[in-house]
Amino acid sequence: DGVPDESDNCPVDANAGQEDADLDEEGDACDSFTVRRLTMAGRVLHLVGLVRPGAAFDPGRDALEIRLVAGRGIGFRAVYPAGSLRRNEAGTFFRGRRRGEAEAQTLTLVRRHDGRFLLHLRSRGEGYGGAATAVDRIRFTVGDETLTTPVRMVRDGKGVFLFP
Repeated sequence: DGVPDESDNCPVDANAGQEDADLDEEGDACDSFTVRRLTMAGRVLHLVGLVRPGAAFDPGRDALEIRLVAGRGIGFRAVYPAGSLRRNEAGTFFRGRRRGEAEAQTLTLVRRHDGRFLLHLRSRGEGYGGAATAVDRIRFTVGDETLTTPVRMVRDGKGVFLFP
């Protein structure tokens, strides 16, 4: 990418702009879990991110858990047991839906050409706009692997927006 390895924040992947949205000194190109956008407004939570878990990751086979974490507590949790995501024949698209008493969730994972997955979670529930006012990180767990990214919060009149 033209940046010398000794000063490159991700020497194994090309990232000429040296983007580091979560300020962890590891470039976005090397991050295992990057949050692109997360909003909580009224009754809807919407999370978009990129995930690059271990090479053996198979969303059609492995259990997945996504948590919005506030200090030591959990502000939101989405759990998809092993085998609960339906996949297309090519193994590039996975979707799961869950409906409970308090919420309805849809999780979609799309495998990209670079091996990462585009993650899209939409949950309609008990009013996320005011419920997660102290979220400071998002944790994605698959099998024994846990990927965490810190986030910062911004509030406006419409809801809560979390940014890496």
